[in-house]
Amino acid sequence: MKTNYLLFNLFIKSILIVFNLSFFSIIAAEVKTAENITIENHVEDDLYCAAGEIILKGSVKGDVNLAGGEIIIYSNISNDLNAVGGSIKVLSNVEDDVHITGGQITISKKVNGDVFIAGGDIFIDETAEILGTVYIAGGSIKIHGTVEGKTVITGGKISIAGSLKNDLTIKNAGHTDISGNIHGKSIISSEELYINKNASFHSPVEYWSKNTVDFYDTLKKGEAVFNHELKQSYHPPIVFMLALILLALASGFLIIYTINRFGGNYLNESSHFLEDNFITGFGTGALYFLVVPAVIFLLFISMIGIPFAIVFGFIYVTTLIFLRPITAVILSYWFNKKLGKNWNQNQIFFISFGILIFLAFISFIPAVGWLANAVISTAAFGSLIQIAYTKNKKPGSSKKKFLKS
Repeated sequence: MKTNYLLFNLFIKSILIVFNLSFFSIIAAEVKTAENITIENHVEDDLYCAAGEIILKGSVKGDVNLAGGEIIIYSNISNDLNAVGGSIKVLSNVEDDVHITGGQITISKKVNGDVFIAGGDIFIDETAEILGTVYIAGGSIKIHGTVEGKTVITGGKISIAGSLKNDLTIKNAGHTDISGNIHGKSIISSEELYINKNASFHSPVEYWSKNTVDFYDTLKKGEAVFNHELKQSYHPPIVFMLALILLALASGFLIIYTINRFGGNYLNESSHFLEDNFITGFGTGALYFLVVPAVIFLLFISMIGIPFAIVFGFIYVTTLIFLRPITAVILSYWFNKKLGKNWNQNQIFFISFGILIFLAFISFIPAVGWLANAVISTAAFGSLIQIAYTKNKKPGSSKKKFLKS
């Protein structure tokens, strides 16, 4: 559940970063990703910055939104940090939440809010202190610092050598090594689980692993219980051709469930915006789908901009995959309001799935069906961007400061 929330949250944040940076780059009529950016002066407002390499040395009073090949942050950030990039190093304090999507990610200082990370190699340094909850999904994850809130992890290879003051949840891990101190309850599902003699568990542990796990004298309070229900299972399809036929419906089914379960408020408010501001929603969506590919193309033709373009391209393709299910859910909320109903989450879910099938069906109608799908989906997605932008804007924030290389 937490992992799905993490991914949806990062999905929304990434869309906002790509939309803002792409749109303002095109307005300025220049995209110079071949140059590096070093920001040394204090920034009073929110900061948006895009470049091949970004070095932030000046303090920022508002939110920081960065996208680049390599990002290094030396100065303190007063509000949220939102970053998308290849290599991202946070070497300063962050007063609010952190949302990062990238290849190699390092956090070395204090974070007063929650941390949401999805990436390849993720390292929470021993000097790091996170006061909020940590949600991490990645390939290789190392936590050597201190986490005051809950820790929720899913990844290929996980190493915990720090101090976790609250509950620990590890899901769908390949290899897990624990040598740190875990003060809260632990729920661990890992194909391989190894406990170092220096580790300590101060609350009960539930675990599943393929290998036999020796906890030595690490259980200071409570017991370690093997829970077969935590087992990672894979059920291969009985009829391969049937699975191929049902794949599209099943994918839509799961996507609708996930985005409605963890993004229902966004989508419900988007339906209200769509009804009252259809043209604005359509214009915003059109900007996203037309401007972002142009920016990606410009980035690809520059050598240093290629990593930046790959990140933007991945996010853009992801939005295309999610586009029709998102549209279906927004329309279901729109019908709920229009018809004066009070549908619960289950009803919204099944009605959304029915709308998804209908949208898929009319897409087979030449010209008219394609046009209807494009207009409705563009307006719905634009409404989501508008609502996400509003919800992620700090109260009292006025003008933004946009920097480009």
